[in-house]
Amino acid sequence: MPCAPQRRNRLIAFVATGFLFTGCSYYSEDEYLAKVKETQEYEQQVVSQEEQIQKLENSIESLQQELANVRSTSRAENEELRQQLNNSDGTFQKRSASLRSQVTDVEAKLADSEATNEKLNGVINSYERKIQNLEAQNEEQVAQTEELEDYRRELEESILELEDEIQQLSQSIGIAEQENADLTEQKDAMYSLVKDYQKDLETTKTQSDKAREQQQDFITSLRSQLESDQVKIEELENRVAVRLDERLLFDSGKSHIKASGFKVLDKIGAVLKKISDKHIQVEGHTDNVKIGPSLRRRYPTNWELSVARATSVARYLIDAVKISPERISSAGYGQFQPIADNKTPEGRQANRRVEFALVPVRTN
Repeated sequence: MPCAPQRRNRLIAFVATGFLFTGCSYYSEDEYLAKVKETQEYEQQVVSQEEQIQKLENSIESLQQELANVRSTSRAENEELRQQLNNSDGTFQKRSASLRSQVTDVEAKLADSEATNEKLNGVINSYERKIQNLEAQNEEQVAQTEELEDYRRELEESILELEDEIQQLSQSIGIAEQENADLTEQKDAMYSLVKDYQKDLETTKTQSDKAREQQQDFITSLRSQLESDQVKIEELENRVAVRLDERLLFDSGKSHIKASGFKVLDKIGAVLKKISDKHIQVEGHTDNVKIGPSLRRRYPTNWELSVARATSVARYLIDAVKISPERISSAGYGQFQPIADNKTPEGRQANRRVEFALVPVRTN
């Protein structure tokens, strides 16, 4: 069993250890102060018991000293008694009885002291068990504190990772906000463009309606002046076509305008000359019958013949009718844009034609 100073030192060490782990214990501050107070009370009780034990030990030492003195005195007295034995047997017996009574009292006191000591040892053992339990609890708290420390480190790492993610998200948000601002500017610009386009569209529609009306008036005028069995006026998607039967202008297989054709072109040219807002394209067309051997040297295919006829008409309008050459172009399409079936004589006759395509003037 530990002596009194050792038990006191263990209690002091346990209290000091408790103070070291106050910051990281699972107990609240009030609970821990209660534990410390309870430990201090245990210490006070132990100190009180130690003082009682010390008193008992002092009493035992005093009794032992007294017993030694008594024994020493008894020995001296015994010697004296032996010497006096022969003189006073009755006196010796009385003194011996008195000494036996004293020894019995001392032994009773010793027995009481030993019983008290056993009780105190039981109390001390109980406190030692409590201290062991507290030490075990302290070790468990230390282990739990280490686990909490590991968990705290993991939380700190998670917090750092979250802070990095938050920073990246902040950067992404900044980029997104900038992109949103750019998109807003683009949207405003596009909205302005759409408004301008709507205005232009309305203006264009108005102009288109006006041009449509003018074109209808122009077509009506052309039909009243030019349309006949051999001159047809046709309104297409974006142009007006004046179609002439080739027989009005050319002999079969020829590209030179015949005399009667000049009168027709003079009449048509006079009307076309007045139309200043249209570009005139002269187009030559043929059927799909191949060029005869006698003409093949000059016109290898119908294509060359259609080009030559369109060019002859354009030249006449420029030279004779005095239409500005900037307003005229010529093109040959051969048999590749028929308007009727080439399998019948009538269809082939319809396909052999010269057209004047009136299209809007192109501007740079």
